[in-house]
This record gives sequence, C-alpha cells and structure tokens, in this order.
Amino acid sequence: MSDFDPGFADQLKELEDEASSRTASPDEPLQETMSVAGVVYRDGAYLMARRSSQAKSDLAGKWEFVGGKVSNNEGPATALRREFGEELGVDVNVGPLFYRGSFQHRDTHFTLQVYLVELQSEAFSLSEHDEVRWLTVPEMAKLEMASSDYGVFEYLMYHPDGPTPLT
Repeated sequence: MSDFDPGFADQLKELEDEASSRTASPDEPLQETMSVAGVVYRDGAYLMARRSSQAKSDLAGKWEFVGGKVSNNEGPATALRREFGEELGVDVNVGPLFYRGSFQHRDTHFTLQVYLVELQSEAFSLSEHDEVRWLTVPEMAKLEMASSDYGVFEYLMYHPDGPTPLT
C-alpha cells in the first residue's frame, strides 16, 4: 500500500495554475522592472553619490551607485550611459557585468544588473545628487544606502580586490 494521495497532485497542479495565472494575467500588469547600476572602481575605492536631501523621495539623503530603470527598447549599457549623463553629467564606458540581484521597492520587484563602469571625465554636474565621493567598503558600511545597493555592498565586502566579471 502506498502513502501517495492521487488527489494531492491535482490540488498542487491547481495551486500552481492559479499562481501562474495571477502573474500572467493580461489584465494585470506585471510589477517587475529591470534596473541597472554602474560601479566605478579605482585604487581600492568606489564612486558613490548621495541623493539630494531636497529630493521628494524616500531616497533623499541616501548613498547609491549611479543607475536606474531600463526603459523599453533600451539595453543595459545604453541605460547606464543615459543614467550617468542625467545624474552626474558625464560620459562612461560600460564594462562587464559582475553582479545580478533583486530588490523590492514599494509594490515593484526589481531585477538588478550591475556593471563595471569607466568614467570619461570627472567634471561632474550633479542634478539628482548633492555629493559624490570615492569610498572604501569600510567607509560605505557607515553610510545610509539605498536599499537597492545593499546586495552590491555585500558583494564588494567579499571581493576585497574589486569586482570579478561574471562569465
């Protein structure tokens, strides 16, 4: 005699179907967004920017790596070049991907891809931030960061020689 309940498999299938139909419904928008960040690494320090305390956002006064949402029909590298231009007023070269993660902000789930970035200039023109700094990992640990960047920070703690590109 078997302990297997044949009805259990049907119940499990119904639950899986119900769960997948909720996220795949054509009437309900999928609340998942692709986000990118660029990490500039030089001489053991990382470039971070502090959101202006005047910003009408829950990110006001928090430190972050430059980045943001990837727009429709935009690739990650294009989005990073746009974000660095908008936020710091500089051009960048986008290097390899070194970190993938996710985070939740309000009701939206974000998939995050983080790339090494090389600055073309340090003539910053800040629009959304009030300060930029080169910070070591121990210095970062003392700052209040955007929740999206804690996973990146953790990664950097365990890679003292700098980020390693994903293969």
